[in-house]
Amino acid sequence: MARFKEQNVDIIIEKDAFNVFLKDLRDELQMSKVFVIATSSIDQDKLNHVIDNARFDDAVMYIDSFVDPTEESVNKAIEAFKQSEADTIIGIGGGSVIDLAKAVVYFNLTNRPNLILVPTTYAGTELTKGFMIVRPDHTKKSVYDVGVQPDVIVIDPTLALTLPKKISIVVALDALSHCLEGATSSLRNPIAEGSALYGIQLALKHLPIQEINYKWREDMAIVGLLGSKAMDCGLGHIHTITYAIANNTDLSHGELNCLFAPFVIAKTIEYNPDTYQHVDLESVIYVFKHYIMEYNLMERYKEQHEDRFIAQAVQDSAYISHPVTFTPQDFQEIFDDIIS
Repeated sequence: MARFKEQNVDIIIEKDAFNVFLKDLRDELQMSKVFVIATSSIDQDKLNHVIDNARFDDAVMYIDSFVDPTEESVNKAIEAFKQSEADTIIGIGGGSVIDLAKAVVYFNLTNRPNLILVPTTYAGTELTKGFMIVRPDHTKKSVYDVGVQPDVIVIDPTLALTLPKKISIVVALDALSHCLEGATSSLRNPIAEGSALYGIQLALKHLPIQEINYKWREDMAIVGLLGSKAMDCGLGHIHTITYAIANNTDLSHGELNCLFAPFVIAKTIEYNPDTYQHVDLESVIYVFKHYIMEYNLMERYKEQHEDRFIAQAVQDSAYISHPVTFTPQDFQEIFDDIIS
């Protein structure tokens, strides 16, 4: 078992960790009533078995097929949490579930509940100090507060065993993009940068991939965690663009990151060829281009492009820690290269 502290967060990495350690965590955190936010894709019989074995006084399940949290969905979850009178929130699922759990905590900081996060994908949002809420126009806004960092993160690779192959790869590409942008951020944080570089190295060990096994999932779960740490350095213009597009196309966040990454990299190198000097850039670009072709990302995106995505990216660019400054014309050229 690996159990360690990072930024005051207790992190457990172990096969079947969620099943084995939840009862211990109940005693350590003095949990009585729990509010469980979980994706409907999880094995609900197994989830109920684990919760029952932990012997809480009461457990309220909030299970749905989650999309990225909106103001409406956050308000509904907050109301359900208040009615539960729980002292602990357990978030089990991908990035959308993790963000929703953090949002509920954020709006209850005056009487903050315990927060345990159990990621089932490699999105890497679990360790960060923030979460995303989707605006009415489907773009994303970021909310940051140290209070939304969890008390405990449980990384149990067995929970991702039923994750479909394509979704697994796409979320792994998302984790790779987090590490890439953390490793080259304008915000200096040598520890986060080191985590990012190791995350890139570990991801490249497994991508591209034909067959996914347990070792792949275990290592990608770690890449997701390293990507979460890398985001202490902020994110760059890959995410400036993909947040601007957000839920306005049928491409997922990971697919959009994969599509735009080579173009953002090329534009960045025009300004500073040394930006990626510590990164195996040839291998990184090969991985992104491989999946751009395999998943037909360029053609799928071109059919759904809107000019307002460019304007939104320009508007959001001041808040992103990219290693070089992009002009509006730079963003225009990146989109032009893709859609022309």
